[in-house]
Amino acid sequence: MHITLPQSQSHNGWAAKVDRLSAKSQEFKALTLEDRLELIDAIIYNADVLGGDLMVDHDMALLKMAPDPYKSNDDASSAPNYQYSSDVEKLKEFSKLSFLLNLIQYLQSIKKHLEYRIELERESKQNNQGRIKKTKVKKPPLLAKTRDAFLGGRQIRIHGPVEMFPLFHKFQVWADAGLETKDPIKPSPEDDDEEGGICVVLGAGNASIVTFIDTLHCIFCDPATKPIFVKYHPLRPYLQPVFAKLFEPLIERGFLDHTVDEGLEAAIQLLRNPKTRHVHVTGGLATARAIEKTLAEAQPDKSKEKIESMVTSELGCVTPFLIAPGKYTKRELKMAANHIVTAKKVNGGAFCFSPQVVVLPEEWAQKEEFREILVKTVAKIPADPCYYPGATKRVQNILDHYVDDDEKGEGKTQPHILQQSGARMKRSITDGDDDEDFLQPAIVDCGTYGSVTYYNNRALRMEAFGPLLATVNLPGDPSESYLTDVAVPFVNNKENIFGSLSCSIIYPKKFNQHVVEEATAALNYGCVGWNTATFYGYIGLGIGGIWGASVYDNTGETGRGQVGNVYEIPNIAKSVVSSRSLAFPLIYNKELIPPKFCVSLVSAALLRFRRKMFRF
Repeated sequence: MHITLPQSQSHNGWAAKVDRLSAKSQEFKALTLEDRLELIDAIIYNADVLGGDLMVDHDMALLKMAPDPYKSNDDASSAPNYQYSSDVEKLKEFSKLSFLLNLIQYLQSIKKHLEYRIELERESKQNNQGRIKKTKVKKPPLLAKTRDAFLGGRQIRIHGPVEMFPLFHKFQVWADAGLETKDPIKPSPEDDDEEGGICVVLGAGNASIVTFIDTLHCIFCDPATKPIFVKYHPLRPYLQPVFAKLFEPLIERGFLDHTVDEGLEAAIQLLRNPKTRHVHVTGGLATARAIEKTLAEAQPDKSKEKIESMVTSELGCVTPFLIAPGKYTKRELKMAANHIVTAKKVNGGAFCFSPQVVVLPEEWAQKEEFREILVKTVAKIPADPCYYPGATKRVQNILDHYVDDDEKGEGKTQPHILQQSGARMKRSITDGDDDEDFLQPAIVDCGTYGSVTYYNNRALRMEAFGPLLATVNLPGDPSESYLTDVAVPFVNNKENIFGSLSCSIIYPKKFNQHVVEEATAALNYGCVGWNTATFYGYIGLGIGGIWGASVYDNTGETGRGQVGNVYEIPNIAKSVVSSRSLAFPLIYNKELIPPKFCVSLVSAALLRFRRKMFRF
């Protein structure tokens, strides 16, 4: 599919688009379940026609904007002109597969839930007429398989686990009965009685799929649903023609419109429009606060609480990997490092679930062995380009806090910087010269929490959103209780670490699984991974999960509200994703990228499966 980039247009035309959308607000709200099912069927059909080549060429072109790691600025114009190679072609295939898994499964879950609700309503009418006495409606897998448990001081209802095809992972959703009385942060703004009004979706810059998922959520899953106006991130204007095709059924009925970015002033005018009633943004904390400030200035009659309720957001996280003490095999240690480093290097570290800190037990017998393996793994596994604007500056800002002034000078080493800029790549994914290698993650040592000798938490409190990894030691008894008594309280305290989006627990095969469940329940994070990266938790949105700040977090650092929960599970608290075991091979191993044809076969199989599933 050839994509022609859209031409810029005056933002003065945005106001007319907003007026047209707002005029459709009541019609949109009045759509029946059958109407919505018809729309989602049409979108699924368009997704099937578009196939697996959606925007991937443009995504890969964007990766070529990686700034020169030896330049002092992040201007994309200084980026080397990377050429495609066989490995880049393989990465393109992975991108296609990832996009398909996210988009198609999310669409499928929305469709299943609409069908489920329609059947429930039909059965309810028959019950009222005395025609049937026993329910015959088949529940979706995530609703059908549940168990109750008291874990981490909370009464938890666990939905699942269900298999994540074809990723060899399992997925669960945990609901907390206590949320009924704790008044958690609302997942969406209140739907008032005012007529008109729209929802503005400000697209993410780090991944194309995010803008698609955010838009689908605001249309089909948000109880305060309104017509949608999508503004794409400046890095991704090429999404517009794809949106035009995929969401054609909504656009034709006047329920959705979209535009490329036209600069800061245009965005401010969009937010100031009195018909803007809800804004959803994936970005940074400073951006979300600026949005709230702009809305407050434009609507001074509204309270601070009301303004805050008008903005839902996902704003990032210093994602921790908690290493449980125990006896690991050599393979388990290597695989743990592979999980961390592979997740760190995907997309140049420009993901909110990208690992940033490895939390180690101070007295763990294998601590130094694992740190050594981790450093070697960083030097070994290929890295995606560090392309995201500002990434190298943020990394350098953090590194500057770990420089020992007494050790400055030629030939001196910095004891708290394990790797200044990572090793040079030993296997480039380009066909260029050696000086075109991509920037590898730096590794810093934060020291031991509470130590009077050395402790520096800069890397724990500032999200790099780029190539940087940190380690921190926690003192305490290296027994199984370390997780619940030491590690969980440390990361739950937001004075220690930024954000509450995602967290992973790494543990050996012989570790007590009940302790892992206790720790998971107590963790105030929106997604928890067991021996895996929370990247798979985002894919879990297509199974019925959630993505966003912890419902227990009132700091606003990671944002407000969650995306997902297509099955409307009450008191939903977190998603939990698990690999088969720590020793199980990674489904996405950047060190050993499989031949392109292998990935193509998986993509083709998924495509055929999808067509069979969605034939109607």
